[in-house]
Amino acid sequence: MKKISRELRTDVENLVEKVTVEEAYLMVAQKLESALEALEPGSRQLLTEYLNGIPIETLSQQHRLSLQETQQWIEHSKRQLMTQLQRNLRARH
Repeated sequence: MKKISRELRTDVENLVEKVTVEEAYLMVAQKLESALEALEPGSRQLLTEYLNGIPIETLSQQHRLSLQETQQWIEHSKRQLMTQLQRNLRARH
């Protein structure tokens, strides 16, 4: 009987851990989505494309910017995103 009880406890612990991780992932995804939505449309588009793996060189050509301007815009957008994420997380507490 103890073996079944131990197995059941292990199964429940594993399930709780899985659910907790999934809930945390969803919370972070929602906060990220909200932070992205708070960015200016151009910054949001550029950063989203960059995060989806489009090379900076391609983005530079598509947005008719120099490579340096594109890199600066991406860095600025990333800082804005981090600031917004921090605001969103602080608002939760």
